[in-house]
Amino acid sequence: MDPSQNDKVGGVRAAPQPRWRQRAFARFGTPAILFAVLFVVVAWMGFLGWVLFGLVGRLIG
Repeated sequence: MDPSQNDKVGGVRAAPQPRWRQRAFARFGTPAILFAVLFVVVAWMGFLGWVLFGLVGRLIG
């Protein structure tokens, strides 16, 4: 046995189970981040397009 483990009562413990949030992020983290970034980019494009159409409409009208 390793001398650093002599002070511990009960010996070596198993690693704790990951929480549900950690498991969910490990499974869905990358797609969720990509979806959020895509959503923000599309929302900004829509907003800027709406503003551009409004400005062009005021210039023409």
